[in-house]
Amino acid sequence: MLDVAAKPHLFGTPSPPARRGEADPPARSTFNLRNPRLELMAMTTQNERNTTELMRDVDRTLLRENLKLTPAERLEKFAKFMRFASGLRDAGAATRRIEAETTRKQ
Repeated sequence: MLDVAAKPHLFGTPSPPARRGEADPPARSTFNLRNPRLELMAMTTQNERNTTELMRDVDRTLLRENLKLTPAERLEKFAKFMRFASGLRDAGAATRRIEAETTRKQ
């Protein structure tokens, strides 16, 4: 038989015995909302729901394709994208400059 007094961390501290004529103390619930493990489980469940909602609109095939690349290949892909973005930025600046010159001449 398991000795409850020897393992108070598992079962909590034992209640003192009731005196004669006194009513028994109310039974304590084993379900405690302040239990850190239960709170962690509730948070994990909520996080899973949030992640599921967010992942609904994510193209997982792109993630898988990116994860197949080595880190060096991913960096090269990123550098190529940044060169493309820089080209777009330069093209937009040139277009705005031309439009500004055209409106000044009129």
